[in-house]
Amino acid sequence: MEYQIRLAGLEDLERLSDLWAAMVEEARRQVPDLAILPDSRGYFLQFAGVGIASQNAGIYLAKRGSELLGFVLGQIVTPEPPFLPEPYGYVAALYVIPDWRRKGIGGALMRSLTQWLAGRAIRRMELHTYVQNEEAFDFWRSVGFVVLGLRLGAKVIPPLNPRLCRQTKRPE
Repeated sequence: MEYQIRLAGLEDLERLSDLWAAMVEEARRQVPDLAILPDSRGYFLQFAGVGIASQNAGIYLAKRGSELLGFVLGQIVTPEPPFLPEPYGYVAALYVIPDWRRKGIGGALMRSLTQWLAGRAIRRMELHTYVQNEEAFDFWRSVGFVVLGLRLGAKVIPPLNPRLCRQTKRPE
């Protein structure tokens, strides 16, 4: 099972947007309440295109012949105050088509992205993943990522907990 990993260019974005759309649909099934842009493909084309043109994003693709098997999209982020302005790599997306998972492609894509970031003097990476996606969570841990915190979410309407909406009486 031979495949190639290479840096994507602007000419690859239209085909990569098909993988992006597949990734978004898979995420929608795993996390039903996920708010997804109606035109997520258009967003990908814009975001990835600007990132490649500005050299602020690196996209690696995996392919076998003319078939695209997966991709990783990383970008360089500089935190805003109060955090130190040390740039870091952010893994915005990684997707491998289901038939090609667990064959080393995700790891190979991450090694390529890591080298791209290291070549730009980036010393650390971060990402967000959903704990509902156990396969992804296990993968990220297997390639060296650790939990730094926990991001929680709750619906505002209707209230999660009715006690949060009770009026309190003022002392007289």
